[in-house]
Amino acid sequence: MVRKKISFLHLCLLFAAILPLASCVTTGNDSQRPSGNFGNADLQNNAMVLQDWWTFFGDPVLNEMVKTAQNQKLTPEETLNQVKDSRAFTQGSLTKESWGGDSTYEKQSLHEDAPLEKQSANLMLVAEVARDYIAYRQAEQNVARADENLKKEKKILSIFEEQKKAAVNYEQDMQRAQEQVNAAREGATLSVQHMDEERGRLGILTALPPEEIFQKLSQPSTGLSADLAPVLASSAQDILRRPDIEAARKAFFEQTGYDPALFESLIPQETLSHFLGISDNALADNTALLEIKPGATVKKLNFSEIEARIDEDQAQYEQAYKDLRLVVFQAVMDVERAMIDAAKAREQRITLEQALRGVKRDLEDIKKHYADGKGNLPDVLEAQRNAYEMETVAIEAHYAEISTQIGVFKALGVY
Repeated sequence: MVRKKISFLHLCLLFAAILPLASCVTTGNDSQRPSGNFGNADLQNNAMVLQDWWTFFGDPVLNEMVKTAQNQKLTPEETLNQVKDSRAFTQGSLTKESWGGDSTYEKQSLHEDAPLEKQSANLMLVAEVARDYIAYRQAEQNVARADENLKKEKKILSIFEEQKKAAVNYEQDMQRAQEQVNAAREGATLSVQHMDEERGRLGILTALPPEEIFQKLSQPSTGLSADLAPVLASSAQDILRRPDIEAARKAFFEQTGYDPALFESLIPQETLSHFLGISDNALADNTALLEIKPGATVKKLNFSEIEARIDEDQAQYEQAYKDLRLVVFQAVMDVERAMIDAAKAREQRITLEQALRGVKRDLEDIKKHYADGKGNLPDVLEAQRNAYEMETVAIEAHYAEISTQIGVFKALGVY
């Protein structure tokens, strides 16, 4: 009997074709979000809602790791070197280019040797710990799944070997099973390597000896989840608290002697969701987040009061003003890019979770078909493999979404 086998790539393409509206379907608690419509007083009370943002992920071990890193009381230069060392730590599978989500001020410090402010250094350290911790938990989950998958593939191979003894011709399927055993074994080894790398990075960032890192990470994770609701409900003016904007603002007003109150009207008093041009219920409608337009926030910046003073004083403070504008423009563009990345990651996660449910339903149908004597064993096993691979991709999307949310917090400049 000759069967046409569907590769996993074709399977993903198939689901991409049949689920064009997947992003319009809410999952879990995605539709249960607070409104982002605040008055001015509410915005002031909400100003620090994003403080200690790493606690939003709901993992006590992560909170403990961040606290340990913070307790080192490093200088900005020491923090920068520590982050560089952690990113350089690799056993060959990950490189510095694998990491993304750095904001403009971080890139300048990491790659252009620009000075790093204390607040920027603190944020960089916290975000790096959070990102490596999440990567560690993903690798840990992959190790457990890879071990389980290896056992299943070995069992499948033994089934075909028994069938061969019974003179049933499953030669191609037997070869396929052997290839899967080899691939599963390689996957398990790679997952262990990833876990070791992330543990090593966390050791560098926290300055803890290996035995203490092992002990802390041996505590089970309570589960990590991403939630953009607090971010979208926060004040857009929180962006002005970014460390690079704070430094530029201080330099500008010290040089010009202008009233710092001129700075308060730079960004409108509204929620971040409104500032980005999306509705309060953007999380209920999964397509709304994708409507963020690059450059739209720049048009909302109000430099008119500062420009009026600059016009009065002619060119005396022209360069100082240009420097300030550049930093603010870069900041809001960082926020836009981070939010767009988070929106795409969220849509991908929701789409893949939907696809996974479809694959699992198909698996159950094929198993039932086989139980009724109308199918064959290789088809059942192939469907099981497809379900496993789809689940792996969905898990990766889950952790990718969390990582992009860290990028949002970094872009907003809060810690």
